[in-house]
Amino acid sequence: MKRTFVVVSPASLYVSNERLCVSRFSKKVSVPLKHIDSLILMGEWSISSKLINKLLKERIPAFFLSRYGSLKGVLYADFFPSNQRVRLYQYEAYLNRREEVAKFLLRKKIEEIEKVFDLDLQDYKNNLERQKEVESLLGIEGFVSYAMFEAFRQKLKAPFDFQKREYRPPKDEVNALLSLYYTFNYCLALPVVLSSGYDPYISFIHVKRGKHASLCSDLLEPIRPHLTYHILEAFNNKLFVKEDFEQNGSGVYLKKEAFDKFLNFFERKKEENLKMFSEVLNNFLEVLIQSEQSVSVL
Repeated sequence: MKRTFVVVSPASLYVSNERLCVSRFSKKVSVPLKHIDSLILMGEWSISSKLINKLLKERIPAFFLSRYGSLKGVLYADFFPSNQRVRLYQYEAYLNRREEVAKFLLRKKIEEIEKVFDLDLQDYKNNLERQKEVESLLGIEGFVSYAMFEAFRQKLKAPFDFQKREYRPPKDEVNALLSLYYTFNYCLALPVVLSSGYDPYISFIHVKRGKHASLCSDLLEPIRPHLTYHILEAFNNKLFVKEDFEQNGSGVYLKKEAFDKFLNFFERKKEENLKMFSEVLNNFLEVLIQSEQSVSVL
């Protein structure tokens, strides 16, 4: 089975005999490239040009993150594959039916919050259907997200504490792990979005900022309740302890020593998350096609 391979700084990376080689603190490890589905580099590192070329040739995406998990850039071979029809559906829907597509994504998110956290959000679903502007939809999204995190707070067991979602920077251990897990799943989603032919910067809910592939964030919204619950289970099942985290400046972050624990957790959930994301992507395409057909009829 292929795995996401993560390197935490400081490290030097190169390729030899079809293997990714990593040199770190005078220790060297290597893994066959055929066993890697994506590469995540965190912090400071050096990488050989031969390895970059090999990653591009083998279509292995590489994600460059800060030491604390903020995405800085992406290396990916097929940025815009040849299936232009998908992008035409996307552009048509954005220009003519943006609110309709945004409603689909948010409706699905609300339904998943209800299912995962056992909440009744019918009033918000009814209100969603009455809205005509994306800005109004974002207001509803804010309310249902607050309800989700309030349910999260009530279900979270001691010794961890969580008051509200804060991520710039994360103020506690729970926010730190939520942010890291969301980012890794964003990295998981981006190659799927690109290989499916979508423009990652044309989105229906989120607004593009800098290098942010905002469509990925849009498409993650329906599965975000599940991702959030995964973190709740991880804390309640004592997969992580307070000693796994450290204060750095004004934020709290996962220690380097605890990354193996996090990566094992991420790998166990990866196939499940990819399956959920693929289902959302398939339904998303159906909505885009329906939108395009309705415009044609008009």
